[in-house]
Amino acid sequence: KIVELLLNARASINARDTIGATPLHQAATRGSEHVIDILLDAEGAHDALWAETQGNWLPLHNASNMKREGACRLLVQRMLDVYASNTSDCATENASMMLEDKKWLRPGRCDMALMDRIVKEEADNWGFANVLGGD
Repeated sequence: KIVELLLNARASINARDTIGATPLHQAATRGSEHVIDILLDAEGAHDALWAETQGNWLPLHNASNMKREGACRLLVQRMLDVYASNTSDCATENASMMLEDKKWLRPGRCDMALMDRIVKEEADNWGFANVLGGD
């Protein structure tokens, strides 16, 4: 409720703390799926999704590092939505490339076993299992 009140009062979801973390970073760290949903529907969500802290951590890195599976899944799904909507002619190719090129996961910051499983499941959901060597 507080998050909705702040957003209604025109609070920015891209506000930064002293290390550059946004509210989405904080919600991802805590695994607050309801707050993540609200923030991802707010104005400026695309920038918040890809915002990096001073140490170059994305909100997804925070969620994965803390093993917040539900938060990771929400963030990966939205990242795929963004890639797929970038260009209508290339939507499938963009989302497929994101799944195949996992540099954005940055091993060492993410629980790679968790992220590999989520990325594979989302690839299956999007019909891209072949991109990751699936059936």
